[in-house]
Amino acid sequence: MKTITDRQLIRDGAGEAVRLFGPLSEGVFRNAYAIDDLKLLCAAIRGADEQRAREYLNQIIETMYERLEDEENGLRWQVAELFIRMSRAAMRAGAEKSELAAFCGKHLERMDTRKTDELKSWLHSGLTVFLSYVMDLSGVTHKQVVSASVEYIRRHLSEKISLSEAASHVNLSRSYFCKILKDELGCSYTTLQNRLRIEHSCQLLSQGVSIAEAAQEVGFDDQSYFTKCFRTVLGVTPGQYRNSRV
Repeated sequence: MKTITDRQLIRDGAGEAVRLFGPLSEGVFRNAYAIDDLKLLCAAIRGADEQRAREYLNQIIETMYERLEDEENGLRWQVAELFIRMSRAAMRAGAEKSELAAFCGKHLERMDTRKTDELKSWLHSGLTVFLSYVMDLSGVTHKQVVSASVEYIRRHLSEKISLSEAASHVNLSRSYFCKILKDELGCSYTTLQNRLRIEHSCQLLSQGVSIAEAAQEVGFDDQSYFTKCFRTVLGVTPGQYRNSRV
């Protein structure tokens, strides 16, 4: 398999942006967001800190849309560039380069079909995938424990697997199991479980499954709570996400 470097990944992404949207117009300045926010976003992705990553991404998106309100070409440029920069952060955290390049290429190819107001949810869905790549946990100290827990939760998404059951599955006490999740993933058991549920629901919604069915399939009996969790994880509602994938 051909090795793909991060430099190639970014260069190819920029080339794809040129092909899709043409060169930047003279009036558009390249950095339509604070570089410090970008650094913090990339650091959060590398650390699999989902909450902070989404906070920084929302800040960047807000700034981009404000500064490039009347420059659709420039906005698409910036979105494509940001998408590639996020993928680079995931790659530096250990994500498999060839898989990441294939994912980026596929989604950049379809980016020109999105309306500008849909690009926000498109970025958030991309971030979900990048974070899931980081969840491969190649550099995690308690790799076996965490990966076994993630696999167990994914196998039982439709069931109400409690914290005690998950801890028991990996032969740990509740308190020590929570400590490992906090130290290695920066989140609680409930947050991890909901993130994995929402991740799978995205696949179902993309396949045309109804919101109610998707919620039930991943273990949410209450559709309003599913919508609340979905918005917390992705920043958009299930309906908005599904419409952006059509």
